Amino acid sequence: MTSLKTITIKAKHPTIKKWETLFIVGDVDELGNWDVKNGLPLTQSDDLWELQINLPLDCHFRFFTAYQLYSETREDKKILIISQWEALQNHRTFKEYEIYQFGASNPQISVNLGWLTNKEECEVHLRVHGEALHFFRQQYKDKEFRIKVTPFDLRYKEIDHDSAQINLPNLPTFSITELAVISIPSSDFQQQHDSGVSFTNSKDYLTFKTTTSSFENVAFRFDFFTSNNAILTRSATAIFMPSNYTESLGETLIPILTPSQWPIGQIKIDYFLIRSIRESDQTQNMGNTLVRTWPKEKAVEVGHRGMGDSFTKEATVRENTIRSFNQAGKNGADYVEFDVQLTKDKQAIIYHDFHVKVCVAKKHGDFLDTTNILSRNSSSTSLNSISNFTKPEKEPENTDYHTLAVKDLKLKQLQLLHLDHINNSANNIKLNIPLTEYIDEDNDQKPFPLLSECLQKVIEEIGFNIEIKYPLPMNDGTHECKHYFERNLFIDVILEEIFEFAGKRRIIFSSFDADMCTLIAKKQNKYPVLLLCVGETKRYLPFKDIRQGTSEMAINFAKASKILGVNFHSEDLLRDPEIKERADKLGLVSFAWGNDLDKYETVKHFINVLKIDGLIYDRIGENEHRCGKFVVARESRKALMNRSTTPTVSRNPSLEKCSSDSPKALTLNIDKSL
Repeated sequence: MTSLKTITIKAKHPTIKKWETLFIVGDVDELGNWDVKNGLPLTQSDDLWELQINLPLDCHFRFFTAYQLYSETREDKKILIISQWEALQNHRTFKEYEIYQFGASNPQISVNLGWLTNKEECEVHLRVHGEALHFFRQQYKDKEFRIKVTPFDLRYKEIDHDSAQINLPNLPTFSITELAVISIPSSDFQQQHDSGVSFTNSKDYLTFKTTTSSFENVAFRFDFFTSNNAILTRSATAIFMPSNYTESLGETLIPILTPSQWPIGQIKIDYFLIRSIRESDQTQNMGNTLVRTWPKEKAVEVGHRGMGDSFTKEATVRENTIRSFNQAGKNGADYVEFDVQLTKDKQAIIYHDFHVKVCVAKKHGDFLDTTNILSRNSSSTSLNSISNFTKPEKEPENTDYHTLAVKDLKLKQLQLLHLDHINNSANNIKLNIPLTEYIDEDNDQKPFPLLSECLQKVIEEIGFNIEIKYPLPMNDGTHECKHYFERNLFIDVILEEIFEFAGKRRIIFSSFDADMCTLIAKKQNKYPVLLLCVGETKRYLPFKDIRQGTSEMAINFAKASKILGVNFHSEDLLRDPEIKERADKLGLVSFAWGNDLDKYETVKHFINVLKIDGLIYDRIGENEHRCGKFVVARESRKALMNRSTTPTVSRNPSLEKCSSDSPKALTLNIDKSL
């Protein structure tokens, strides 16, 4: 048993807010075993925070800042809200006489925003952008307005000199409202100026955020300031009420009123409610995290959908299957990339597109009845109607296909029906691999594998780049797939499976939906997140959301949101390599995806010239044999263990193969690979 010693831990945090406290958490019982709810507060004396405690000298720890909000459900009537924490890759160790600097441990500097750790905790985002302001009279249209947002609890009066306030709780039910201006470079969430921030239609993108323990009772006052002879005065007000929420994400119009309560215009506000994950106890650990750390040694190579797109390109194995993922790993992929979405019965499956084509050919004189399947609110009879359906040995004559959303089909329906890819036509000659076959296949080759299956059956050394597939509105007014699952519920189902089955597997999340990236980052603190960016291109129809419409906006969003980085479209980086340089300067990680990477020469250009951090492409390992770095590390550790236990092993052993299935031998110096 390690002996304890009385030590004094000292730390500085020059930017800590006056209502925040500095905490410490670590890997021993005395420091909470990494559970933030058992972290210990330090005591402030001037600019120094101190804690005297009995600890083993070999313990590891981190610092975090937090504050308290009022709780209506807990016996002690308070919950702890994490505001910032040290996302350093290496844990701190005790050093006598050292004064620790919050977020800095030479040479690392890494501070991350807190994540939601309480079931009643909710983060509210209010966004003002685009043509948000509309005034009825010209005199207001010509003015420059500054906007400030202030939360207040509708159940309590604001304290003033003319009224005595009674029954106020000891703690507030909301935090201050912070602001990030996403439309300008290097913006972070910070306290608002007393007179707000300037907003111009179609130019600025403002995001206000507040944490609350009672979002259904907290309203927001929008104050509009104008300048009169260089003096800023509040000239109008708008109130955002809890009744304006109709779902977890949406937009609303609220009237702008003068001090005399005369309506002069209206403001369009986007709102977004982020709730803690349903099983929040699984995400409290602060010991093991990679959310803001990434090895900048060599690019990781990621197998796109495993061995590549098989429905619109040539491929040796069907995309997004367990066999495809394992084959990519054998070919040297460090990670495999795939898309996750939910079936109607909320099963997390691997599939790229939001829709499939269902075969409705005659069967024993009858057409397959898809009426019930098409109904969004269909009962279990829709599943029963196809339970006896079996696939014929070959495609019948006069086959017809009907397009259905994956979200409207249960898992068993996807497994029973004969399906075709949404981009295929029954009249075209198909040179690629079909979505489903008319004969039985091995489970590892079947489409729509469960996420839980992949986590258990794919080699653990192969990392997962999980794209969260969530449908978005397009710039032309269309939508990828309307009436989808509520965002919080959707990602909770996926995260809970990952917490249960991921084990030690390396995982990176990514999404084209900026709000989904925020959700993932706010619901857990273990796995990093990348924003997928289409950028400026004519190859694809752009999304309506401008945060990933350009690489510059994507960088701004990633910086303000404190996520790992951006997954850029290869076309953007080939046109303007300085995009990657700017991301580097801001400490962001850069991945790349795109059809340009179908060319082997372009892949090499991204790795050797652009020094990309991660690259996603098809048919990995077919042009040049490689070994995945994590498989190499595993074999290196095995060889090192053999060297330490077997006297006859050479002092400088090498790995003859990185796996038993590798087609070529590899010689590797162990000391350099560890």
